[in-house]
Amino acid sequence: MCSIVNTSVVKNGIKLLVKNMYYTDRIEWIRNCRNITQKEIADYLGIKQQQYARYEKGINIMPITYLAKICEYLDISSDYIIGLTDEELSCPKNKLGVR
Repeated sequence: MCSIVNTSVVKNGIKLLVKNMYYTDRIEWIRNCRNITQKEIADYLGIKQQQYARYEKGINIMPITYLAKICEYLDISSDYIIGLTDEELSCPKNKLGVR
């Protein structure tokens, strides 16, 4: 697991507080920690990489229907992604009904 120590992270040379991270920052952080490309997630969602990149960068708003699929693919809880917890919990298995 790629843990963030002391509730802060250095991103592009800037120290950010985890509690202030936007959901797209958390998705990008976990994706990078797991060495997963944007294209891999885009393929899993059935969309183009460019469209996924716009969601991850916050240019376009990601449909909520993608959240469960992304959490399942990255094996991370939606509570972590949306900032309800700073603990990187795994995604509950077999409860999402997503495939």
